[in-house]
Amino acid sequence: MYTYSQSMHAADYDSSTYKGDDDDDNGNGNGNGNNDNNGNGGDNQNYLEVTANTNLSFTCSSPQQLENTQTLPNAISLKFKTKSSDCSVYAKISAFNKPSAANFSDFKLYLDWTNDNSQNAQQKLQDPVLLTMTDQRLFVQPKKSQAFHFDYNLQLGAMGYEAPAGQYTYTILFTMTQP
Repeated sequence: MYTYSQSMHAADYDSSTYKGDDDDDNGNGNGNGNNDNNGNGGDNQNYLEVTANTNLSFTCSSPQQLENTQTLPNAISLKFKTKSSDCSVYAKISAFNKPSAANFSDFKLYLDWTNDNSQNAQQKLQDPVLLTMTDQRLFVQPKKSQAFHFDYNLQLGAMGYEAPAGQYTYTILFTMTQP
């Protein structure tokens, strides 16, 4: 049996930018008291929130699961603001643990864009993006005072019969950068 489990992290160019402002839409931040329900609140800060909408685990215990790609629909949502300047959002696998005989190259984990609310995102990758240990740019978002939402399926590529059985764990790191 093969078991794949995860953890996820959002990284920002400065993590303090979203700790004290009120950009979380719940009105409970420590900023100036404006919430973002109207798209104009907060302390003019940028932030990135990553939400796992489901358990991000895969189990391969049958031939069909080893031979085919498995998909967790709408598994991950990104919510962010980029008020001060354009931003790029990246994803990568930042940690990976595997059985000793397994090769990382046999492990194929993809982010598959499903939808977003941006009218002007640039260089948006709409085909499944293979996650590696190197940052993969998902899109560039021009600055605007509104909250953006991007949703992704998570896919595990067919493992085949050569990969050793055991538990594989991974961490997906999302990063928002600005020029």
